[in-house]
Amino acid sequence: MGTAAGAGYSVRRNPAEAGREAEQAWTEAPDFVFVFATVGYSQQVLIRSIREATSRDHLSGCSGEGIITHGIVDETNFGVSVMVIRSDDLRFHNSCVLDIQQGADVAGTCLAAKKHKGELQVQSEVGNGTTFAISIPNSKGINIFSCFS
Repeated sequence: MGTAAGAGYSVRRNPAEAGREAEQAWTEAPDFVFVFATVGYSQQVLIRSIREATSRDHLSGCSGEGIITHGIVDETNFGVSVMVIRSDDLRFHNSCVLDIQQGADVAGTCLAAKKHKGELQVQSEVGNGTTFAISIPNSKGINIFSCFS
């Protein structure tokens, strides 16, 4: 099969209906789900409905002022866009940094150092696919050890 991706969106006001509608364009179980939603929704209900539809652990995303997808720009309080990826060749993992008060560059550097030891790694094995691990170098002299408890 290789790698396939699909996307859907909804502007329904009900978060459960919106989550199901945004994800319904995809018929197979995806390996990774990206969700971008506006702030008008109950985020817990929205994500729960998307998880029920996708049945997968690997989900990442964010909330914001609007969504851009499939030829539309929607900057209302009720918009959700879902992108799903399924691949025989790629493996997906997600991570997060909880303490972002010092800024996005510090949080990104902390995440990279914590998760991937600050380097790029590519591992490929016939029949098992390819794994990419990408980190952000500590070029600003940030004390990465302050990120660990």
